[in-house]
Amino acid sequence: MTSSQETTGGPSPIRPRHGDGADQQHQPPTAGFGTIGTLNGQYPARHLHAQWRRTPLTGHTAPVNALTFSPDGDVLASGSDDDTVRLWNLANPQHATPLGQPLTGHTNAVKAIAFQPGGRLLASGGDDSTVRLWNLTDPSHPTSMGQALTGHTGPIYAMAFSPDGHTLISGSGDKTVRLWNIPSSISISVTGPVYSVAFSSDGRTAATGGSDGSIRLWDLRDPRNTVPLGPSF
Repeated sequence: MTSSQETTGGPSPIRPRHGDGADQQHQPPTAGFGTIGTLNGQYPARHLHAQWRRTPLTGHTAPVNALTFSPDGDVLASGSDDDTVRLWNLANPQHATPLGQPLTGHTNAVKAIAFQPGGRLLASGGDDSTVRLWNLTDPSHPTSMGQALTGHTGPIYAMAFSPDGHTLISGSGDKTVRLWNIPSSISISVTGPVYSVAFSSDGRTAATGGSDGSIRLWDLRDPRNTVPLGPSF
């Protein structure tokens, strides 16, 4: 977005000079197949600058579909068309490193991932229609938590944990939303594939959106009797 006027009465943005190398410093690196670039917002917001980590994170061998940070910001999780989930140590974003081995178990592309609010549990889902849970108590040695959770019959495109971490919501191409009180789940039918889901901050309301262009709100005060809150919009 551009502006025809500059704000007066405050410090002017720092502008790199041609020829001193600074103008190249803020150019994003060329990202290859299956790479992840991270931004370090090290400048004051008024400068509207961010600096790219010079080298993208590599390891995935196919497009990256989903990214999520742990609640403390020290771990990044990524899901890919290579059927794996990877963890990255971002304690120092300028020197990010892989954490452990790729998480395997999915038999098709990983499209959605979500951290539990405590940061010790990660959920993943994708084109194999299953939800997998990963124990990240030690992120350097993540482990699978039992068998895959089944119930969806189409790709899983979105997932999120409730604020208290007790419930996982997933949205799928099978035209359903599922609420998981691990390991059981409740299915909610909608009119089309679901591509996005979210919880309110108090965990009492869920929002879903998908291919029909509508957003629906759901009353979760009694998860066993989930009802829509008014008409879709």
